[in-house]
Amino acid sequence: MLVAYEVSIEVVRQLRPLVARIRKHDNTQAKQLVDAMSAAVRNLAEGAVHKGGNKRAKFEIALGEVNEVRAALDLAIAWGYIVDDSAARVPLMRLLALCHGLVR
Repeated sequence: MLVAYEVSIEVVRQLRPLVARIRKHDNTQAKQLVDAMSAAVRNLAEGAVHKGGNKRAKFEIALGEVNEVRAALDLAIAWGYIVDDSAARVPLMRLLALCHGLVR
């Protein structure tokens, strides 16, 4: 199994309580965060079995989605919806690095 996929599932687990807190303040922001992370997981899974250009395209989409998750957390902190995202941030940053490596 692709390491990035496994890390993405861990990120989802760590995001769950944060999404619940964000949802109390901004349902749209919470939904967008969930949608982006879910898309990242699905694209990593698809990319793992594709060949050639399709493989890279799936990984590039995953990278963009993971970066969107990072932005959503940055916004949630800036808006004061959450204070500490370190439990999710650590595996998220690892996932960003892994995705970046997959598209190089």
